[in-house]
Amino acid sequence: MTGGEPRVREATPADTEAIRHIAEASWADDPVWSGRIPLVVEPPEGHNLLVARVDGQVTGFLDLGPSASRSHRVVTIALANQAPAEPTVAAMVRGLEAGGIGPVWTRIRPWHERIEQALVSCGFHEFERAWSAVVDPSDPAIAAWITDASGNLPADYAVEPLDGHESAAIGCLWSWYREQHPNEDHGDPPVDELRRRFLGPAIPGMARVVACGNAVVAAGSLWEDPLADSGLAHLGIAGTCLGPGNEPVVSALYAALFEAAGDVGRSVQVELSSRNVDGRAAFASMPVDLRPELVILGQPLA
Repeated sequence: MTGGEPRVREATPADTEAIRHIAEASWADDPVWSGRIPLVVEPPEGHNLLVARVDGQVTGFLDLGPSASRSHRVVTIALANQAPAEPTVAAMVRGLEAGGIGPVWTRIRPWHERIEQALVSCGFHEFERAWSAVVDPSDPAIAAWITDASGNLPADYAVEPLDGHESAAIGCLWSWYREQHPNEDHGDPPVDELRRRFLGPAIPGMARVVACGNAVVAAGSLWEDPLADSGLAHLGIAGTCLGPGNEPVVSALYAALFEAAGDVGRSVQVELSSRNVDGRAAFASMPVDLRPELVILGQPLA
């Protein structure tokens, strides 16, 4: 692909087919990200779409969406196969900055190295990496792990349904989330916002807590993932507010969630970040293979 410098503007209906073509070429064979294609072809409320164009042709797009953090907005980037990565990505990043938007962060699939390298050239740095796995609770080896992990929960702890523990679970998950993301400006969201963020997407009956007496020390839930296969539940958020070094508590929590999914014939899509030390320790003893899933890059805070 040849031509002049990329020019960036907001997407219009005339760009729809080009955006669809780029999204399908980038994600159609990806079982997780293929569900994002309709979201960039027809962006939902709260999303803004920029396109880069050279000689009248769309060479890439940037979807600016909402974020749970007050520090960074989240973007999704895709390029046409023959588009030069560095000038195209740089033009779209400048388009954001010209609109007063920033800093931003983005999630890149590990095999999209040219986008990652272009973002690094624009001053982005790596926040973390993530790995994923699909856990099938009907697999005999997984079922045995669930039994072992449930039996290794320390004395005085118990796994219980969410009922009656919602407020304590929200507080525990908020504490865990801030610990996992120490460099973000989280603010002080109201309880209703935290409930929506942590428990709103939960599948009914698919949330569990680990309690010690009257205190909730870990919580988690399974979500419907609109971007994945309908036969999968998604491990939305699960962690402990005890601090690091509590892998048996996290393992028992995971075991309870996987067992709940198995009871309704579902497998579970799990994503673990490099910061989730206890989660990764739990998976080290689990008979599943974690595969590289994401590189998470962002602009530094001013």
